[in-house]
Amino acid sequence: MNSVALKNSVVIPDGAVHTVNQLFIQLRAIFPAWKNSFPDETSYREAKRLWLETLVNEGITTIEQLQNGIEIAKKSNKPFWPSVGEFVGWCKEINYSAFGLPDEAKLLRRLRVFQGCGMENLHQFKFRSDAEYWLITDLYSRCRTGEWREEKLIEETHKALANMAKRIKQGEQIPPMTITLPKKVERADPAKSQEWIAKIKANLGAR
Repeated sequence: MNSVALKNSVVIPDGAVHTVNQLFIQLRAIFPAWKNSFPDETSYREAKRLWLETLVNEGITTIEQLQNGIEIAKKSNKPFWPSVGEFVGWCKEINYSAFGLPDEAKLLRRLRVFQGCGMENLHQFKFRSDAEYWLITDLYSRCRTGEWREEKLIEETHKALANMAKRIKQGEQIPPMTITLPKKVERADPAKSQEWIAKIKANLGAR
């Protein structure tokens, strides 16, 4: 396969060069003020070289990763061209909705609502999926046991979501939620209750 050698000896396959060319075309459509970052053709070509080198070094080598970055770019609501570091971060972000999962902010909000119910009233909380059930109950239990601070909770939420997305991506069947309804309390027969009370009074010598 033909290849291109960049200034720092990073070797890039020709296919990657074409991919970055197409990427820049799409980003120009997303960011209308892109010319502010590239006043001339030389700066534009140099940016391509830098992006190509950085993407490869950061392991951004699949169309899926680039597409993830492009989708987040579309939602950025910014007219100006992003830095290559910013775009790399977008590519590495996990698209949780693709796996039927909430993002970190939504999961934290759901967890806080659940904290108002607790495990004692588990059956009253409307879980949206089996995955959400296991995420929320696990985080809730570990948070209480470990008495986590907010920073720790956010960190563990990130890890839990990433792990759940990985399991789903690998085709693992997430177990169904296990919610046991509380046993129905049977009402005592009034007649038997009065009889029982009468016996107690008799034994105590009450009239």
